[in-house]
Amino acid sequence: MLKKFLMILMIGLFIPALSASAQQQIPDPVNAALNDLSSRVGRTLTIGDLQNWTWAQSVYPDASLGCPQPGMSYIQVQTGGFKFVLTYNNVQYDYRVSNDQRIVILCNSDSAPASNPAAVCPPPGDAGYITPRLSVGIQGQVVNVGDSIPNNVRSIPGTSGTYLGEIPPGGVFAVLEGPQCSQVDKLVWWRVDYNGLVGWTVEGKVDNGESDYWLEPVDARLIPPVSIPIAALSPANASQIQTLSNFVTPLGINVFSPNGKLLASGGVDGQLTLLNTETGATVMSVLAHPASVTGLAFSPDSKLLATSSAAGQAQLWTVNQTGVQVLFPLQGHTGSVDTLAFSPAGDLLATGSADGRVILWNVNLGLAAAQLTGQTGAITRLAFSDDGSLLLVTDSGGTTRVWGIPSAGTG
Repeated sequence: MLKKFLMILMIGLFIPALSASAQQQIPDPVNAALNDLSSRVGRTLTIGDLQNWTWAQSVYPDASLGCPQPGMSYIQVQTGGFKFVLTYNNVQYDYRVSNDQRIVILCNSDSAPASNPAAVCPPPGDAGYITPRLSVGIQGQVVNVGDSIPNNVRSIPGTSGTYLGEIPPGGVFAVLEGPQCSQVDKLVWWRVDYNGLVGWTVEGKVDNGESDYWLEPVDARLIPPVSIPIAALSPANASQIQTLSNFVTPLGINVFSPNGKLLASGGVDGQLTLLNTETGATVMSVLAHPASVTGLAFSPDSKLLATSSAAGQAQLWTVNQTGVQVLFPLQGHTGSVDTLAFSPAGDLLATGSADGRVILWNVNLGLAAAQLTGQTGAITRLAFSDDGSLLLVTDSGGTTRVWGIPSAGTG
């Protein structure tokens, strides 16, 4: 009996030691998940900040780690990784991290913000935060009045983020992302690009009940327009020509908006990218077509963008400060749509295709108003006259036609 009691006592002492040893074996990839979650909640988190967490290691059939994201493609090769379920502020975050920590996916990213009030910035009804005046896609600047000081730029939206640099008073930057709110110090953060310095900076805070703004939107009316009189260009002043911004664009085609604020780039992979011409910052990038983008055209007022593709499709998009949204799909061609042209009034869009046809589209309705046929080859060029009454059509067979376009008041 005594021997049996001693054996049970030894087992009882051994089991806690095993549990303590298992708890110390924390897989390193959890740090990648914690870093991502830190950037989302605005403070640096450790395992000790979590209410609960679990993990499991698996070999997944592809690089999506069992959690494919909409619009993304993944390498079809077995990939080792972890599933971490982290509970913070009563919200569960399902993370997938590859063994080498190069892939980090928040699996429940669509549901987490809705269930976490801190994800809404500023939280509704919380007077401790300033009311943001900035927005994504615009330019901002550090307030330059009196004793203004530089704004620090950090790696994540929180004062615990790594210091990356600073923006001096009056410094102008592009707003890329935000806002994000840090809960402890009630700060509103924006991700910005200041001459290549990219990171998070604070818009301001409430001090003694008053909103103290450290950043402000740039008022375009206060910035004198830059213009180079073409007629005055000569060898004497040619040295004044300078690079205003640099762009890295996908292989494909590029066009400026008529107002000069945006550059649209269409890639051979079907991707459409908009860039800010003043800063070079990417406004947005979206998969526009399943095949190569073959044509781009802005409307005269820069409010619409037409795209076409080798798959025989065209699309009409609305354009604003934050990017583009599909207005109408334009389907009617049976071959690659290779050329586009807006009428000077912006009410018509002409599309030319390898099927030898030109379709005139009512821009307001997204419907085909007319089809022009009779060319001997693929349409290679379209051009309206300045008054919109004539349309020039050229094809690969060497035929050029001029069509008369009736005005809205004719007939």
